[in-house]
Amino acid sequence: MIGKNITKRKKVFTFVCIVFFVGEAILFMLNAATDYKTYTDSEVVKADVINVSGTKNDMLNVKYRYNYDSNKYEKSAKQSVSEIKAGDEKEIRIRRNAPEQIITTSIKTAVMHNIAFALCLFAYVVASINGEQVKCFPWYSFDVMSLSPEGSIGGHGGNLKYYSNGSKIPYRSLAYNYGKNFIIFDFNPELTNNDDNNWVAHVIEDGLLKASVYKENAGKEFEEILKRSHKNISYYGGSNFKFKSIADVNQYAVESDKLMKKINKLHETADKIMREWFDALKEGRLKNLEKGTPEYAELSSQMDQFSIRHTAETDRIKPEIEKLRQAFAEKWTENESEDYLKMSDFGKSIESGILTLKCKKIQEKEPKEKLVLTKEHGIFFDRQKEWQYYCKYFKKTYRKMLEKECDEFWEKYFEWCEITDAERKKVDELRREMGV
Repeated sequence: MIGKNITKRKKVFTFVCIVFFVGEAILFMLNAATDYKTYTDSEVVKADVINVSGTKNDMLNVKYRYNYDSNKYEKSAKQSVSEIKAGDEKEIRIRRNAPEQIITTSIKTAVMHNIAFALCLFAYVVASINGEQVKCFPWYSFDVMSLSPEGSIGGHGGNLKYYSNGSKIPYRSLAYNYGKNFIIFDFNPELTNNDDNNWVAHVIEDGLLKASVYKENAGKEFEEILKRSHKNISYYGGSNFKFKSIADVNQYAVESDKLMKKINKLHETADKIMREWFDALKEGRLKNLEKGTPEYAELSSQMDQFSIRHTAETDRIKPEIEKLRQAFAEKWTENESEDYLKMSDFGKSIESGILTLKCKKIQEKEPKEKLVLTKEHGIFFDRQKEWQYYCKYFKKTYRKMLEKECDEFWEKYFEWCEITDAERKKVDELRREMGV
């Protein structure tokens, strides 16, 4: 059972990944080119803020009045703005060939999104266990973007490595600790519709990959391993499954598939509205309607109605979907302890801080000519300001707790994450730079 030959699966997996990688790499290049063209064809203008209102997703709906090419415009844009009120004068970016369109995403953000997309794509191909992709060994960064101007912690699923039987597994980091003995469950190893409820379990013992066990050949040996296991995590690292037998795993796969089909069924009306919305927008663009004409006004009204209908439908089904998910989770998974979550969240902040500090120091060593060039092209990313935002975020989040628990908490954290000497040096440097 444990010694199953997976060569065929590896070949199929590799072929699928290559095809996927090439296709998505082309898409990445097109996205990058589109983003660049959007910003080279745009212009910054001064605008008066004439109205500000809130929306359901904590964004602000800001209405601007501005002039461009001897024409007056009044247009709204959804933005995450910390301080703005009617009567303010702001600089906004608009498209030259479509002045009524306000660009709310910076070129820096667009470029960073494309880079992040490319990195995630690379992780998809090479972060795998015995040919099967996993995202349960994450790393974390501090991100300052338009939707989160004060900064937030972001997780990234791949560590760009391939693990085979006998490989040393990164069972812990500064942000997580699964212990040396656990099982990783993937309930869609074929990367297709999982109508057969297939699954694969990667068995980790003493920090090493023992084997990858597939549903069709799981037997008594795996049953015994499962009975002894106290940590059964998901493909993404979350969840602690309550599995004690192969029958439990098989039943979970069946019920998980049923749950997804129920959710998809609930989404049918919203998906139908979205398809109609997209088709109407596509048809309207093909007509190349001029602004100010009755046809243009009719199309705009139609788009608004689609938005209202879609929002209403998703709001209607949201409580039912949340109820289904919660009941399913309570049946099949155990919550992590409050102490684990506290340490993990703190560790994510520490790990992202180390990376932020590293990027700041790298930028300090960059030639001035290079920095000037990036600023001229509008793709400069201020790592010094990012570091300031991070320090503010960390102190706001953890200062009171650290003042109360002092060095006792740090020692508990170091013990929890089984910190290495190399990591300890980085954490000490981070603390010195922040003064905590």
